[in-house]
Amino acid sequence: MNMDKISRHGFINSSVERSVTVEYIDKLKIATNSTEKEASKLSGGNQQKVVLSKCLFADADLLMLDEPTRGIDVGAKSEIYGLIRQLAKEGKSIMIFSSELPEIMNICDTIYLLFDGSLKATMRNGDDIDSEKIIHIVTGGQEV
Repeated sequence: MNMDKISRHGFINSSVERSVTVEYIDKLKIATNSTEKEASKLSGGNQQKVVLSKCLFADADLLMLDEPTRGIDVGAKSEIYGLIRQLAKEGKSIMIFSSELPEIMNICDTIYLLFDGSLKATMRNGDDIDSEKIIHIVTGGQEV
């Protein structure tokens, strides 16, 4: 993470840190009653938003998100999907690793299908792909 944004000579500027924290709580709609609350005490969806806020703060050009919505409620999923789409529109490259087929089909432009550690197929979303074909390939079947 780029600590230069909130520190100088190795010392964190508390007022800048607090300002950035409030900015991301507002921007990502993180539900918390305090900027001092530990992320581990937040709901799963809000914990995911905290992780994404760290990525946004670092201004990374590539985000690698592993199961970004696992274990969170539908409302939080929708918010995270919206954030991912916005980041993509802003020119960020985003790789999503997910075992949730609806998530993959909903948010990914290009889908890479793996089985037993090997790439088995590449599909462009929207090019006549279907869930049965994807499941067939990722369970060891050959691409038809």
